[in-house]
Amino acid sequence: MSSYKVIFKRQKKWMLFLISLFLMAAGISTFTKYQPVFYGLLLGILIGFYNVWFLQRKISMFSETIMDSDNKRQGLGMISRFAAVILGTMIAIKFDMYFNLIAYLIGFVLLYPVMMIDLILFQRKL
Repeated sequence: MSSYKVIFKRQKKWMLFLISLFLMAAGISTFTKYQPVFYGLLLGILIGFYNVWFLQRKISMFSETIMDSDNKRQGLGMISRFAAVILGTMIAIKFDMYFNLIAYLIGFVLLYPVMMIDLILFQRKL
């Protein structure tokens, strides 16, 4: 397995751990006044995970098409990822009694520091 796939597999493990943590927190906070905050965090982290997973998949496909010079090159799906973020924002705005918009944005951006911290820790381990 290439080092890129190993890195993504390790990062996916941490992201799924973070999603399960926020899912438990959202379940616990169902009957409190902080429910929209945790639901917004959960929605943001789910959209962020989808975007990271989609980008990783597109990068793998892109690298395979580069190796086969006969195939037509495809893009990395930027419009699809933007559409997912806009859809999540529209959901958070439309159902503002259930989702906090600021928490959604924080949850969306939260995965990128997790990936950076994982790479830093992995580099120190080597």
